[in-house]
Amino acid sequence: MTHTTQYQIRRIAPGSVIRISFLLGWVVLLCPTLCVAGIFIQVLRQINQAITRVEPIELSMLGQEIASIDLLNVLRLSETAQTIGQLSDNVALTFTGMVVLLLLAGVIVGTGAMLLFSVGYNILASIGGGFVVDLRTKR
Repeated sequence: MTHTTQYQIRRIAPGSVIRISFLLGWVVLLCPTLCVAGIFIQVLRQINQAITRVEPIELSMLGQEIASIDLLNVLRLSETAQTIGQLSDNVALTFTGMVVLLLLAGVIVGTGAMLLFSVGYNILASIGGGFVVDLRTKR
């Protein structure tokens, strides 16, 4: 004969939610984060290639240069172009930084969502009693 005991989950402690979210959040997010960071690196390289192809426009008349227009300076993108160049030159550092930032952001957002869930559950459990779980002793 199997003996079962019923337990009711009446409250989820916020501290345990934070602890579990931080411990498991990075594991859940690691693979998607690596993929997104890889895609970011590829896009960054494409943007850098496009920016390096932009050349100043030279206006000339009768063989004499009248003016030279640097589009990056006119559009105030020269500093941005330098930053993109530096990021694409340091691929390992950029990739690692993106992974760390995305993991950190994902864990913080996930922890916030889990805290909202636990607060909502605690409110509903105080009204309706919460989940009831049947447990049996193991032989």
